[in-house]
Amino acid sequence: MRGVCIKADNSQVLEAGRVYYLFPVGPSHFYVSKFNKKEAHCGAFHAERFKIIEDEKKAQEWPPEPPERSINLDNNKIYVAELIWRRPGYKDKELGTYYIKPGKTHGKFYKNPDLSGFGGSFPLHWFDNFREHILPAYQEQEPIKEEPEELPPDKWEQTSIFDFL
Repeated sequence: MRGVCIKADNSQVLEAGRVYYLFPVGPSHFYVSKFNKKEAHCGAFHAERFKIIEDEKKAQEWPPEPPERSINLDNNKIYVAELIWRRPGYKDKELGTYYIKPGKTHGKFYKNPDLSGFGGSFPLHWFDNFREHILPAYQEQEPIKEEPEELPPDKWEQTSIFDFL
């Protein structure tokens, strides 16, 4: 049987929302495995941590893609938005908050406001709750370039690596 972990608490092994294979052990516990093999279990856990999935097909279901909608954003600005959906092939991309550099229909998304931690390029309708990201004043200004101070010629000193031997 299979079940979704609904209560991972402080477990280092379980991940909330993940589907596991469950093998009964006693009246109130399961051996839990990522594989359909009892011998590959990663521990025995109380049954209350899992919601049993009766239908195997339901375990494989993916929510439907949100409908495409017109999203008008300024391509010269950076936005903060919530990733609310992705294709099953992108399930390693966590749902959550990202920084978006929008294009016409897609947006490049990043984990950090300085646009580091590139995550990819997804359609804009996979994101929701767009809000403009305002950079702090100190980041908007060009850094002041200071020329290194050069020593006057009378302060120069010729050295040689052989002077130290």
